[in-house]
Amino acid sequence: MNLTRCLVSVVTLAACGLWVLPAVAGESDSQPVEAAPLGAPAVITVTSTNDSGAATLREAILNAIPGDIIRFDPTVFPPANPASIRLKTILPEIASGELTIDGSNAGVVLDGRDTPPGIHGLRITSDGNVIKGLQIVRFPGDGVQISSWAKRNTIGGDWTVGTAPHGEGNIITLNSGSGVNIFDAGTSDNTVCGNLIGLDADGTLYIFVKAIGVSPGFAADQTVFIGTSFYGVWKTTDGGNSWARVSSGLAILDVRTLAVSPTYATDRTVFAGTALGGIFKTVNGGETWMRIDGGVTTANIKALAVSPNFATDGHIFAATEGQGIFASRDGGSNWTARNSGLTDGWLNSLVISPNYTQDRTLFAFSWDRVFKSVNQGYLWTEISSGTITAIHTLAISPTYASDRTLFIATGQSEPGRAIWKSTDGGSSWLPIAGDSNWWDVQILAVSPSFQTDQTLFAFHNAGGPGPSVRRSTDGGATWAPVYPVPFFVHGSYAALAVSPAYTEDRTVYASSDRWGMAKSTDGGDTWLEANGGLTERGNASHGVTISGGAHSNVIGGDSPGKRNVISHNAGWGVGITDVGTTNNLVIGNYIGTDGTGAAPLGNDMGILIGDAGYNRIGGDRPEHRNVISGNRFTDVMIGGEGAGYNVVSANFVGTDASGSGTFHGATAYGVRIENGAKNNVVGGTSAGERNAIVNGIYLVYGGTSSNKIVGNFIGTDATGTIPLGGDGIEISWGSQHVTVERNVISGLVGNGVDLSGQGTMFNTVRANYIGTDVTGTKPLGNQGFGINIWGGASANLIGGDAPGDGNVISANGSYGIQIHGTGSVSNRVSGNRIGTDPSGTIALGNASGGVYIVDGAQHNRVGGTNSGQGNLVAFNKGDGVQVSGANTIGNSISGNSIHSNGRQAIKLLDGGNNNLGAPVIQPASSNSVAGVTRPAYIVEIFSDADYEGQHFEGSVIAEASGQFNFSKPGGFTGPRVAVTVTDEAGNTSEFSNHVLPVELPIITRQPESGSYKLGSNVILSVTAVGTGPLAYQWHKDGVNLAESGRITGTRSSTLTITGFQASDAGEYRVVVSSAAGSVTSLPAVLTVKVLEIEMLAGVWVMGQVGQTYDIEASWSLDVGPWTKVVTVKLTQERQLWIDMDSLGRPKRFYRPIPVP
Repeated sequence: MNLTRCLVSVVTLAACGLWVLPAVAGESDSQPVEAAPLGAPAVITVTSTNDSGAATLREAILNAIPGDIIRFDPTVFPPANPASIRLKTILPEIASGELTIDGSNAGVVLDGRDTPPGIHGLRITSDGNVIKGLQIVRFPGDGVQISSWAKRNTIGGDWTVGTAPHGEGNIITLNSGSGVNIFDAGTSDNTVCGNLIGLDADGTLYIFVKAIGVSPGFAADQTVFIGTSFYGVWKTTDGGNSWARVSSGLAILDVRTLAVSPTYATDRTVFAGTALGGIFKTVNGGETWMRIDGGVTTANIKALAVSPNFATDGHIFAATEGQGIFASRDGGSNWTARNSGLTDGWLNSLVISPNYTQDRTLFAFSWDRVFKSVNQGYLWTEISSGTITAIHTLAISPTYASDRTLFIATGQSEPGRAIWKSTDGGSSWLPIAGDSNWWDVQILAVSPSFQTDQTLFAFHNAGGPGPSVRRSTDGGATWAPVYPVPFFVHGSYAALAVSPAYTEDRTVYASSDRWGMAKSTDGGDTWLEANGGLTERGNASHGVTISGGAHSNVIGGDSPGKRNVISHNAGWGVGITDVGTTNNLVIGNYIGTDGTGAAPLGNDMGILIGDAGYNRIGGDRPEHRNVISGNRFTDVMIGGEGAGYNVVSANFVGTDASGSGTFHGATAYGVRIENGAKNNVVGGTSAGERNAIVNGIYLVYGGTSSNKIVGNFIGTDATGTIPLGGDGIEISWGSQHVTVERNVISGLVGNGVDLSGQGTMFNTVRANYIGTDVTGTKPLGNQGFGINIWGGASANLIGGDAPGDGNVISANGSYGIQIHGTGSVSNRVSGNRIGTDPSGTIALGNASGGVYIVDGAQHNRVGGTNSGQGNLVAFNKGDGVQVSGANTIGNSISGNSIHSNGRQAIKLLDGGNNNLGAPVIQPASSNSVAGVTRPAYIVEIFSDADYEGQHFEGSVIAEASGQFNFSKPGGFTGPRVAVTVTDEAGNTSEFSNHVLPVELPIITRQPESGSYKLGSNVILSVTAVGTGPLAYQWHKDGVNLAESGRITGTRSSTLTITGFQASDAGEYRVVVSSAAGSVTSLPAVLTVKVLEIEMLAGVWVMGQVGQTYDIEASWSLDVGPWTKVVTVKLTQERQLWIDMDSLGRPKRFYRPIPVP
């Protein structure tokens, strides 16, 4: 390879800001190439739009040597008005290498519509070429092919650079093959960046038409309305040649049904039914809309039916998903429910009799029932036989008044049961059509001239060569296909409508979920697109294909300018297929959206990795992020036994480019891993590798094993705090050894994690937040179960024994965990927080209960006694753990903390766990409990402040007698104690009765010693606390006291001795007893008090009898002062006065003073 070629190759690799992946082991990047031809590189300017000849692109390619640049004269190819090169034959292969074809400052369209079948646009078989700024369209084969060991080629560039419609990026669409096809072993290190692949420069809208409404005056006004999933209502007044959006005032743009007024020509009235209960009305042909439902329902509006006499009676009816029928008698101003007799409110459609003015008849149907009302919907009667199921639509004859004819289309696959017919107004039904070549009939449409032409149209979605339209001209007796509708072949039909003037114009309309509208003007024999202003189809096969061992190629880049938008293609957006196709990188693209990433424009599949290994979708930084959303079937598919060690990381899957919005209804599956794919990783251990995924992750079918789902946000926005809905994770049909770890799985419309099906084994779900936000502290519940194990899934582990392995499974709309059904055995639930935050302190209860084991699930284990195995099951609205069903046996519940739930801690119902009974227990002491059960049963002891089992205290095995006694040094955490027992088969009982542990009495006030006078009364008392009744026994000098006439209360807390005697002196104690034991008080010593001779003070008073004296007292004889104490009157000449208050006090001096 010469120096020039080497330099160009390096620049080419750097042009898209790429990661360069290592080569596959054993492969060489340097394959033999021919030497570059002699001559200096040149700039060759194309000045002709001809297919061939002088100054044409063909001549430039033929004459180019390595290093040449082919450019286009912008005066011939103006960027604002691109000029087409209409090719007649295949262009020369780009085989010499190092050639740049640059249309980035011109407007160049390579149009291959006139080339022979199978012809491709640009074919590259050499190294170091650059193709940029072109529009490559309408080739019968691929737009661009890179093959034959070609390396280091760049398709595109930076779409923000240059004046072409998409700058350096190419626009590659409308081709019959893939937009870009990279194949062959050794084809490596090529880059596709900055292109629009499958859509044109205007970022084509995804017009998913769900409803068609044809003007009754179509023959004159050529007016048709369509309702779309994402862009409201559109209108044509030229029969479909051009469409205009007419959605002003339409607050809900997901339109499910349309109804045009029978007198539209004069009243210009149309009704639109939307998702979320919206009913809108226009009275000016769609120019403006007003909402008229009054909030009467939030259910999706499935069908609207307007009275044929609407101008006079104003009657209109609405059928809903889940809330039955609503009716208005004033043109939609007021609505009331009319559901009497309607046994199923989940309706698919509603039909009104053409003779409604006279017969007042309506028909409605659900999945498996047809209802009829003959009184304007006030009373409904079921009229379908029980054999009609999977009902998709019902059609009524325009001359029902006379022929009483109805048709039902179903999804039934049994021969002859695709279409049913009644000729007696629904009283009886006969199957009339369908076989192995056509079934699953989605739509029926009846000719308005049915009485004379007996014509019906049916769309079926299964059997035969694929989706197609069939026609009957004998009232349904025989049917003939009228396909193809060639540009619909990769989509499904959503609606059919027949012109009211069908007899004259033979016009039929069909809508597709992918390609907009088609029109036939010959009764379905031929079809044309009717998409003017609506949508253009992308590439008819795929967007980008990498196959056949091609490796180390890069699709996209790490800057916005290098982003590909790969959307609206009939197959996959990006397909990486075949064993040996390895180390390819897809980064920074929008796959399935429009150019802004804000609206869906889906491929049939976003990304397919089929039997290919070691490829990466995304990276570990925001600039590596792909937005993979809006794709019809699956956003990301990894399948096949050779599909291993692929990584999907840092992407938004199912959301818009902001990560805050989603395209509900556009995609069936988010990520799907199936058919033996192994060792693939979705997400990663770093925050930068996290995917935000809506619409679920599915791992299905035997051999699909050892895949990891790590660190993603599933069901939330990119912050992990706002719910976006969708589905969770499903592991089913034999997938094994899957690890689901450290994800936030919340805000979903169904279950968080489903494990289902026989052979679905050895999977681990650990360390996830399921039903909370990213902090684990705020509710963001899934509407169903947190985790659902069912259908025979077995030997799976929820949580784990190591620190941090446990999941937080909280705030979900049903149970936190359900284990359901026969064959669902040997699953283990360990170390989780169920109903709480990670700390176990915030109440985030699951709505129905914590863990539910039901309907034959056996030998599952909730908890365990080893360190880390116990679950915390708390704050749930129902039972902590419920085991239900006669065959639901052998399920052990061990070592958990179960408390503060709305009902029982453990509930056995309807024979669950053989209704194993718990023993009646008795407290034995302050730190022990005892009872009797069956020999060898395992007894687990719990304590709780209430009546559950918050604290696992330990376990013991019952003795041969069945008795057990468990002691815990230091006592129980409690205070209440209860036990469960588990038998030899693994059945665990409910909790036993709860008891308070018996504590030894505690003496809080001891009896007191003292000296007492003989004859006095003595009282000794003690104060004690303890569990249960306390008993007392007083002792004197070690001998029990007995009741006597003088000594009472010997068996109470107070001992009374009346008339204390010398013999009563001694040492007294009291023994305080309870069931837990006894304590003895400290001694109280009683002694006899010795009496003392007490001196009294006083004074002698002498004088005449009758004389009065004041007695004064003083503490000092010499100083005073003297204070009067009392006045006395002598009764004798010499009289002693004694101061009785001086007893036991210091003595004073006294003197008598005569009173004058």
